[in-house]
Amino acid sequence: MKWVACESMATTRPLKLACIGCGARAQTYATLATRRPDRFEIIAGADPVPERVQKVRGISGREDFRGFPSAEALLAAGKLADVVIVATQDNDHYRCCTGALRLGYNVLLEKPISTRVEQVLEIERLARQMDRRVMVCFVLRFAAFYRKVKEIIDSGALGEIVSIQASEGVMPWHQAHSFVRGHWSVVGKSSPMILSKCCHDTDIVHWLAGRRCRELRASVRWNTSDLNARRREHRPGAPTAAPSAKLASTIRCVMRATCACRGWRWSMTTRKRQRRRKSPPGCAPARGAAACIIVTTTPWTAKCWRWSSRAG
Repeated sequence: MKWVACESMATTRPLKLACIGCGARAQTYATLATRRPDRFEIIAGADPVPERVQKVRGISGREDFRGFPSAEALLAAGKLADVVIVATQDNDHYRCCTGALRLGYNVLLEKPISTRVEQVLEIERLARQMDRRVMVCFVLRFAAFYRKVKEIIDSGALGEIVSIQASEGVMPWHQAHSFVRGHWSVVGKSSPMILSKCCHDTDIVHWLAGRRCRELRASVRWNTSDLNARRREHRPGAPTAAPSAKLASTIRCVMRATCACRGWRWSMTTRKRQRRRKSPPGCAPARGAAACIIVTTTPWTAKCWRWSSRAG
């Protein structure tokens, strides 16, 4: 999604930036901005956690940095900067972004844009109405690797692209930290994984293809033995547990006879997955999937995407 306002942001002075949400993402952007003092100045930040505001204050290196305890407090102070970085939790994106737009800010908005489609459309409408820019942080477009892939595709060296298949791995610690116990563990309080995590995938594939997607599907395939082990009646030690449930479960894959990753085993008896052999760099066994796709360094593939487009 690309929204471009009519007004040019070309300026001879550094752009003033304010952060709504001063967590890890905002701190990263602020750190990058301070490397170009000729282009950017971090002048304000808002976060309900005072320590985070202080962290951004320290990154800014400015004595006149203004800290606020909430997005509402920062927005109530009027237009303090040229650009607001909205790096809050997903459910707060709409409120913070629209509030900033109404004050005349341009916005650097963390993905996803919002958690409801009507809110996304309202942000687009308001940006056009206020003649402001909203840039979504789909950072993969700026990675050297993907820019080179895009260059090769656009050059025509590969011919007409009719299908793109890609896999993204989510490390077990990241899955547990973020999507089981973390901020994204409850859809009603944030957004589903298909949105919070996979919007990067849909954007990069759409960008690489260079034309509209006609069909999009997402699927996850797990080992049947692994699913059985997860069921309450099949847990180790359960009275009704089947004898096989106490045995260690090995990843099954049609490529296991020749794949260098075949040494991966996951122990179900200790309720703790343990790596038995390291995977070679660049190889990712698809956990319970049909084959291993060498595109990532993660030990298991949690999502498989397939993009297709029809002519016409």
